[in-house]
Amino acid sequence: MMLGNIVSALISGGVSLVSALFSFLPEIDMASLPLVPPKEVSDVLGFFNWFVPVADLLTIFALWVAAVLAINILLPLLRLVGSVKGE
Repeated sequence: MMLGNIVSALISGGVSLVSALFSFLPEIDMASLPLVPPKEVSDVLGFFNWFVPVADLLTIFALWVAAVLAINILLPLLRLVGSVKGE
């Protein structure tokens, strides 16, 4: 019970700290950013997408990163729980 309260306090403190840090950053108007690539680049990317499905690769990469993050979060937590239980 006490360990849960400590972890909860640490997480809420971390979230508050990150929120406070983000409040100091300036706001950016996303409409003013040049996010549209030039026509030549769009044509090459469209041609490249016929051979390598970029959307599928990005989906696989995102799933892979999520799995690696989940394992890297889970293993230390399991070690912590095991050490608290005295295993």
